[in-house]
Order: sequence, then C-alpha cells, then structure tokens
Amino acid sequence: DELFLAKYDTNGGTVWALSGTGTNISTAIAAGSGLEVPRSMDIDAQNNIYIGGHFATAKLGFQSTVLNNAGAEGTYDLFMAKFNDAGALQWIKREGGNGNEYLTDLAQDNQGRIDINGSYINVYNAYSFTIGTTLLSAPQSVTNTFLAQYSNTGTNSWVMTGRTQSETLLRTDSIGNIYVTGRYGTPCNDATIATTDLAIYQYNSSGAVKWIKKFSGSSTGNNIKNFVVSKYGNLVIIGDMLSNTMTLGSVSIT
Repeated sequence: DELFLAKYDTNGGTVWALSGTGTNISTAIAAGSGLEVPRSMDIDAQNNIYIGGHFATAKLGFQSTVLNNAGAEGTYDLFMAKFNDAGALQWIKREGGNGNEYLTDLAQDNQGRIDINGSYINVYNAYSFTIGTTLLSAPQSVTNTFLAQYSNTGTNSWVMTGRTQSETLLRTDSIGNIYVTGRYGTPCNDATIATTDLAIYQYNSSGAVKWIKKFSGSSTGNNIKNFVVSKYGNLVIIGDMLSNTMTLGSVSIT
C-alpha cells in the first residue's frame, strides 16, 4: 500500500494530490500488505496540514525526502509530516527503534504544538526506541504506550510513557490541554484499576496529569469510539459496551 494526500476546493474540485512512496528491499514482503499506514491528520489556522502514521517498508519518501526504517524491514517506525496549504512538504520526521513503533493519533493546538500518542513493542532482547533525545525501554513482547509533543517546526519538546496499555484517541482544547483515552492492562501506571476498565486523561500542555476519569465495566469489549472537546472545554464521548453494566463516575448504565 502507498500513502496519498489530496486537497479539494469548496466545489469538490481537486486542487492537488501527492503520494508517499515506500520501497521494499526484500522480495519476501509483498506489496499491498499494509506496510504504509496513515493514522491521523489535523490542520491549523494557517491551513498547514499535519499527518501521522507508521511504515514497515525499508524506506518511505515524500517528495524529495526519504526516511530510512531504523529497524529490520517488516518492523514499524512511526512518522509525522507537515505540508503547507499548497501541498509542499515543510518537514517530515521518523521516530523508531529496532522493534515496532506505532502512531495512534495526532492533534495540533491553537499555540502551534503537535501532540501524538502511540505504542511500542519490544520484539528483540536488545531494544531501543528514541523520541527526540529520550530513550524509551520496554520488556520483551509487552505493549507500552507513549505521549509526546512537538513544536510546529517538528522539534520534540517532551515525551512520557503512557499510563494505560493501549491508548486510542487524542484531542486538544483551546488552551492546549491534551485528552487521551485508553484501556488498562499490563503494564499500567495505575495498578489498582482493573484490566477491563477504560479511562480518559487530561494533561496540561507540559504533560502533567490534571485529572483522570475511569469507566468501570466487566468486559474488555467495552470501548470508547470517539469524543470531542467543545470550545468551553466540555467532553462528549461515544462508545459501546459488552458488559451488563458500566459505571461512569457516579452514573451507572445498563
């Protein structure tokens, strides 16, 4: 599979379109096997476009810039890129190590910062994964999560290990607070919470936790599917549940 990005005008006419080209060095990996995976995008007030995803090809190229996979071909590195309104590449970054590193979601805030979350899996005994200058580690064969922030020039500001085993959705509000949803599991930074529980976290723009809201149920089939943050800072969440009951704060639903 190859990535593409396109812009349309208000009448539905194509303004521009471009593709990201991945190169497989090994003939053992067939084309069309999901090796270039776009996951998220956002746009700022100046109509700059931010995209993110991950790739397992040996190389990934956009326009004249080529990224090299940090690990063996077939392992995933994450990428993020910024394009201007005319579709010209402003910058592109790869973050990864010798395991599998995935980007899950991406959002930019009103101050021009870009926040991303994702996961990383150690598939080797000697594992290293660096975001910016920060080295993240993981036990072998265990999924870990992360949250990171970048400037609008693509410079990493900070990164932290996530608080849940899987993190799915990321949003920002008008003052730069960050909201992340996830599912608890092993490992988990909140050891007293059941592995069937869901949660949403609010972080400030520096990555400090401001509050945590837990959604308790008896099934791992409970999911937060989407949520939005209003201009007043209220959250509206939609999901589904397989457990007979689910508790959201002081309210239980069946």
